[in-house]
Amino acid sequence: MHRPDERDAARATRWWARLAGAVAGLAGLGIAGLAAWIVAPGGSPVPAVGELIINLLPASLVNFGKETLGLADKPVLLAMIVVGVLVICAVAGELELRRRFAGAALFAVVAALGLIGVGAQSDVTFSAFVPTIVGLLLGYMILSVLIGKLHKWNAAGAAAEKSEAQSGTRRQFLGWTIVVGA
Repeated sequence: MHRPDERDAARATRWWARLAGAVAGLAGLGIAGLAAWIVAPGGSPVPAVGELIINLLPASLVNFGKETLGLADKPVLLAMIVVGVLVICAVAGELELRRRFAGAALFAVVAALGLIGVGAQSDVTFSAFVPTIVGLLLGYMILSVLIGKLHKWNAAGAAAEKSEAQSGTRRQFLGWTIVVGA
């Protein structure tokens, strides 16, 4: 039977893993946006998915959004897409904590949606797909590093309560998370 302290520690670890996933997802989106700016402006996955959503929605719903939100319709749509991606990436962080490479599947789903959005644009070239792929790979690498730091923190905490090793590994995890998030 688990003690309350063990359950609280496990719950806290899951939340840290979710934060790591969201930070890695945000970094991946940022990297993809930067790569799109450098390589192919039409290859930015978030606006491409936004355009795809607008094209797939019924005209009445699109018009309702324009009437209700005015000029903020597109920024709101893009913000909703980013929030959705971050939620999925947070779940990927928790899955990655449980089993190595499990978070990669959700990162791949997010990338596939981005690739579909980019591919649905007119006059798409091969270089337009590069930013999404680069964002996926580097975002997942960041997730893997952050979850590895979290595992070290947990191992140090299990080895000795209130030890200097636990404090050092905690600082490493938090430092990496803050730097990547910034």
